[in-house]
Amino acid sequence: MRGKIWLASWVVLTSLHGQQAQIGTFANIRPGTSLKAEVDLNLGEALRKVDENVFEYAAPRGVPDTAKVVAGFFPDSRQVSRLEVYVKTPLDPEVLRPQFGTRVMVREHEPGVTEEFYYPKLNSLILAKKGAAATVIAIGYLSPRLMADLFVERAQKLRGEKRFEEAQTEADKAVLTDPDYARGYLEQGDCWADLKNENEAMVS
Repeated sequence: MRGKIWLASWVVLTSLHGQQAQIGTFANIRPGTSLKAEVDLNLGEALRKVDENVFEYAAPRGVPDTAKVVAGFFPDSRQVSRLEVYVKTPLDPEVLRPQFGTRVMVREHEPGVTEEFYYPKLNSLILAKKGAAATVIAIGYLSPRLMADLFVERAQKLRGEKRFEEAQTEADKAVLTDPDYARGYLEQGDCWADLKNENEAMVS
């Protein structure tokens, strides 16, 4: 059993080794670093509040293909967690997918709309419709912490289903995506504890 666990982690580590997460910048806004004040300076005052810590902004001047920008912020730091840049004309996803790297996750963004997450470039594609009819309606710019949170949430769900080895892999991804974020290490420790490996749990 221990050998299988180590092998699963080794596969993840070697497949992502050397591919450091790349954070995109839009309108001088860098997710994970820029604050809400910087977003307001670059895009102007928010047009409306979409949700808690989520605001809609007008498209920046000089970017004619952009319809609007939706920015989410971490409640504790007020740093940008993500930007969603909506396009005026839907785009072919097959043209954009190769630019971002590997698709590592797909989930529902809202009813009828899905989101694909990529690595090493921390971007996402927000898609209307599915299959061959799918079109990109927005491009997401993501912070490492946000991506790590998504992997941690998957790990927790898998642990709840007692799929402990798969959960360990997701926790490893969280740490690799954002090595400075404590939550990934805590989830690693919980996974090792579930696998009855107290030594590794203590290290994490």
